[in-house]
Amino acid sequence: MKRIFVAVDLPDAARNRLGEYSKALRTAFPLAPARWVEPENMHITLHFAGSIDDGAIENLNKHVAQVAAETGPLTVVLQKVGAFVSRRTRANVLWIGGRSHSADEVWNVLEVAALSIQELDGRPPRRYSPHVTLARLKKPDEAVDLISSHLNTDFEPISFEVNELVVYESALLPTGSVYNALSRHALLGNPSISRRDTSR
Repeated sequence: MKRIFVAVDLPDAARNRLGEYSKALRTAFPLAPARWVEPENMHITLHFAGSIDDGAIENLNKHVAQVAAETGPLTVVLQKVGAFVSRRTRANVLWIGGRSHSADEVWNVLEVAALSIQELDGRPPRRYSPHVTLARLKKPDEAVDLISSHLNTDFEPISFEVNELVVYESALLPTGSVYNALSRHALLGNPSISRRDTSR
C-alpha cells in the first residue's frame, strides 16, 4: 500500500517566493504551534487517494491521464491568503490560493479537473478549494496572532504556467514527508480558455 495524491507542481521561483513568505511568518511568530511545509514540498493538491495498492494506482494513473488530456495548459495566479480552522475536521492550515472561483476561470478549470478525478476514482464529489499549504496548526487557539497576521497580509501575486498533473507517493518519515513522482501527465486540451488573462 502506498499513500498517493494527485497534484499540480510549482516552479522553483514560486516555491522560493512562498518559502520567503513562510520564513517571515515563522520568524515573526517563533512560538506559534505550527508545522511548516518546506518549499520543496509545496504543491496544489487536486486529489488525495489515500493508501492504495498497485492496482488502484494503475487505475488512478489512467484517470489522471484522461482528465489531463481534456484539460488545457493553465496560467495560475496565487494571491489569496486564507486559513482553514476547524476543530471538527482538524483541517487547520494556513494557505495561499487563487481568488474566488466565480472570479477566476483558471481555478474553475482546476476544480473541474479535481472533481473529475474524484468521480473517475469512485469517490463522492467533495467541496474543493485549490491552494498551497504553508503550515498546519497543531493548536489554532494558540496561533491566533499568526493566523491574524497571515489573513491581513497584502500578498503580492505569483503567476506561473501549469502544463501537467503529477501522481505522487507520500512517504511519512521521522524527518517529515518525502514526495516521489510516480507519473506525469501533460495537459493536452484546448488552452484558449485556461490561458486567458485572469490577473485583472
